[in-house]
Amino acid sequence: MKRRRSKPFIDPITGDPLTWQEHISWRIQGIIRHWAFISIFTCSTITAWIIGVSHPEVLIWWNLAASYLAIFVESVVGISMFSQTRRDAVLIRKIAGMEEKLLKLVEHIVEEVEDISEDLA
Repeated sequence: MKRRRSKPFIDPITGDPLTWQEHISWRIQGIIRHWAFISIFTCSTITAWIIGVSHPEVLIWWNLAASYLAIFVESVVGISMFSQTRRDAVLIRKIAGMEEKLLKLVEHIVEEVEDISEDLA
């Protein structure tokens, strides 16, 4: 039996409903984009470089870990950005459709006004 969450995840900025994957992605980004994370990662990198002078295997493992972290961060960011882009695309298409209908309506009204003007003249 699937457990249902009674309260949906909501984007605090846009108010959009979020899937649990997007919610987790935004949470992880909140950690990654925090000064503490950046500072710890920077200090760890410097430490690995210093230790790597005498123990090259430390530098190799740190480079592998940093490479994985880069792929992980890009994936996490991609999950949320791709979902947001898809939601935006749906709204943009709706707006474009409404604009097209509105332009047709305005053209029709202009034609009607021109016909009435010709009839009155």
